[in-house]
Amino acid sequence: FWHLKNQKFDTILLMMNGIGLCGKLYDLPKFLGHLKKLLNKGGQILVDSSDIKYMYETEAGDFDFPTDQYYGEVPFTMTYKREKSAPFNWLYLDFNTLKLHARQMGFQCQLILEGPHYDYLAKLFN
Repeated sequence: FWHLKNQKFDTILLMMNGIGLCGKLYDLPKFLGHLKKLLNKGGQILVDSSDIKYMYETEAGDFDFPTDQYYGEVPFTMTYKREKSAPFNWLYLDFNTLKLHARQMGFQCQLILEGPHYDYLAKLFN
């Protein structure tokens, strides 16, 4: 992804929570900025993600979010047979946070579809 520099696309698909590649919320402006450079004029980015705030819901119906990071930042480790990867960061991004950061980077952000499991499909365009 980061090695793509002189290529332009009409549509970039970030499906299966592809925005998770960003890793951390503080890296989102850099991530979106790189995507913007890869888009042709009039192009679009289609992204789906999930709002995982339900994982922090208390029995009382409140939310107990972490105080040291954005709640959608999740460390992952991949394992296959006896092989294990180094931990890596993955980002689950709620729609309102995506919309805020997208607008700050000069994108318009449109909610296309909401799914039954706190998931959504959005379109970013300029």
